Amino acid sequence: MDQPVIPALPPELLIPCGATDEDYRQMMADLLPLGPVWPRRPESTLQRLLLAFGAELARAHNRGCDLAREAVPSDSVELLPDWERVTGLPDECEPPGGSTIEARQRRVVAKLNHRGGQSIQVYKDLARDSFGISLCVREFRPFRAGPDRPSSDPAAPGAAPTGFVVGRRLQSEFYGHAGAVLSNNDWRFVWSVCLCDPASAPPGAQEIKFRAGAKPHPAQIGALGRAGDPLRIYEDNLVWFLCLLNRNKPAHTLLVWNVLCPDLMERFKYA
Repeated sequence: MDQPVIPALPPELLIPCGATDEDYRQMMADLLPLGPVWPRRPESTLQRLLLAFGAELARAHNRGCDLAREAVPSDSVELLPDWERVTGLPDECEPPGGSTIEARQRRVVAKLNHRGGQSIQVYKDLARDSFGISLCVREFRPFRAGPDRPSSDPAAPGAAPTGFVVGRRLQSEFYGHAGAVLSNNDWRFVWSVCLCDPASAPPGAQEIKFRAGAKPHPAQIGALGRAGDPLRIYEDNLVWFLCLLNRNKPAHTLLVWNVLCPDLMERFKYA
């Protein structure tokens, strides 16, 4: 991924932050002229007055530091609603209510950093930056007899690229041989995504499979696994994550979602 549009706040910028009332009292005391009428004793009336002045100066100083933090959306709290307004969040793919400050900050940064594109890495970055999900992407292609048979040495000149695309060609898998799965030309418009690491799924993300006679989802009142019910449904954050992918996918393609990678990948290994 290119350098992010919104960099992190440089740590050195916050070094002067955290001023106290005493820091400003001491600074003003050091500027006083010398003499018995300018006492330096902390309990003196003059020094207590300077301490009172220092409280407001320290407050203004530290609020300036707060403003520096708010200028970067990954650290913003008070101005986070304004960042969301500028970036058009929350949108139709935003989980309703209950989002933490950190999750909202992450989605603002992801929206600002997202530059579009249709490469595999673009969708991996989008999943990681928006929901913290480790995403695997697979592409398919139709069966073609003959040309895709691998040579004895895949690195030899003229060797045909083989396998489905996972950001690169997998030389260990091939098409066009006897016994390979047949697939039509429409497969070139299909791609699949799944969780590389199920542990990366956001809280509340759950896949519920259809079971005949069983209620598949507590929110579906009266749904008892009857004809017409979906075979799989997704709870909470997975729904919003799929919304995000479908909104950004190429319009002419079909996105297939599979929670765990091995199931679908093995089934269409040669598709």
